[in-house]
Amino acid sequence: MVVWSIMAGGAQVAFDRVKPIFDCLGKLALHIGENGIGNTAKLAINTLLGFHAQGLAEAIVFAEKNGVKTKDLMELINNSALGNAFMKIKGEAILNDNYEAAFALKHIAKDLRLAKDEGLSSPLANTLFESFQKAEADLGEEDIISIIKKLK
Repeated sequence: MVVWSIMAGGAQVAFDRVKPIFDCLGKLALHIGENGIGNTAKLAINTLLGFHAQGLAEAIVFAEKNGVKTKDLMELINNSALGNAFMKIKGEAILNDNYEAAFALKHIAKDLRLAKDEGLSSPLANTLFESFQKAEADLGEEDIISIIKKLK
């Protein structure tokens, strides 16, 4: 199943020419503006990905420390308005103690550095940046959700 979204910047005429190829490669191909804007969109999306990973990890650690089993918490999350594919997949990874990289932590750390260089600076983003930068040396080759190891 194709799940990639392709975000492209540049001349509309160039995008229109290659869109049929993009349509074969991903589920969505979207022209969003001038050169470089696709990279900014990717960094914004990956920042949100980092928030999701960090948030799930923190919620699990909090729940565990207060007697809630991770399996029960994940069942509740996945059957609530917060349930989504990311929560299901990463929750299962945590339950199975499987941190084999689907999206390596080193890549989110890199993208957060790039986003910070582009001006990302908010209290939550700054905390996220610091969290993944500190984890990269030890967990860089593992999956993004291995951030939970730094919280336990």
